[in-house]
Amino acid sequence: MTTQKSRIESEVDFCAQGKHVGHLRLPHSVHRSAYGWLPMPIASISNGDGPRVLLMAGTRTSPIDEGNLNREFPGDANGTMTQMIAHYIEEVLMPRCDAMFDFHSGGSSLLYVPSVQIQLEADGRLNPQLKVLADTFACPITQVYPYDDDGPMSESAARRKGLLYFTTELAGAGMVSPVAYRTAEHGIMRMLHKLGVLKMLPDNVDVDPPRTQYVNIDGGQLFCYASEDGLFEPLVELGDWVAAGQPAAAMHTPESPLRAPTIIHFDAAGLVVCKRVPGRTVRGDCLFHLGTPWLAS
Repeated sequence: MTTQKSRIESEVDFCAQGKHVGHLRLPHSVHRSAYGWLPMPIASISNGDGPRVLLMAGTRTSPIDEGNLNREFPGDANGTMTQMIAHYIEEVLMPRCDAMFDFHSGGSSLLYVPSVQIQLEADGRLNPQLKVLADTFACPITQVYPYDDDGPMSESAARRKGLLYFTTELAGAGMVSPVAYRTAEHGIMRMLHKLGVLKMLPDNVDVDPPRTQYVNIDGGQLFCYASEDGLFEPLVELGDWVAAGQPAAAMHTPESPLRAPTIIHFDAAGLVVCKRVPGRTVRGDCLFHLGTPWLAS
């Protein structure tokens, strides 16, 4: 994979000083447009020497091939559209950078307590540099999970390339909230200042945010899933602390209004870090995800 030459072309010269915006040109030759390409927005800001940071955000899946970019690394230069993008990120963009931050939300189906997510080291410790950055970003919650340098997600790709990395889950439900937007904007500014990318913080940035709370999100027992099709009624709120065995949701059957709802219970105790948004639900849909207290060393 690493010897493949990317078929994606950039309109932006990443070596040029100053601010430059343009597109990555993704080859897309189809019936209505032979030899065509699709535009992917990209910006490069350079002002001399210093840390190089890759900031990335987008939708969960591609409208072209329905691929989930964060399950396609290291990608394939000659593969599907999503695989070509993953290959370009890992083999062209990442080697140019010292750190990468991938900004996610819960998509359209999940709503999160605004969170940073960090992969632990192989020995179970938290990289001290990443702890400083997570504390600086200062989401209400920082979620930690086990080491993986061979997975299909962007954090494994970043680890393979030796980059500092974390991702986020900034609310979700396919919407933007004032709280999530402010958390992201101020967190990014503080983090870039801490890394030395910004010489000074804008005057409107909160320089003394509340401390983040660290939780572990690893373990199948921390997920709560729909056991059958139906209409999902949550019985707890986002950010609640719940007990093992506590009722989590009622699944109703509108087609049979006299049928009693099925009650789904939590398998473990913990903090509700995310919940499902849509009411219509099918068996296997994630309803809740819990976090358990984790002490950062």
